[in-house]
Amino acid sequence: MALGVVLTMCILPSCNIIEECGSCEQVTEDKDGNKTFGTTLLLCGDELKEKENEPLETLPDGGVSYWNCY
Repeated sequence: MALGVVLTMCILPSCNIIEECGSCEQVTEDKDGNKTFGTTLLLCGDELKEKENEPLETLPDGGVSYWNCY
């Protein structure tokens, strides 16, 4: 019976509730340390892991851009 419930949950779109989810925002920091925050995104599963593992990007002006996930 429990297996049936789990299978039913995965057939429905609500299956993503068993995935890890979090919020991420892109942060741009200039060479003087001033930060600008982008729009917060709700991400789950592989999308969240991709943002968490995305490397720091060095900008032409000497600043950096990265994703802050929580």
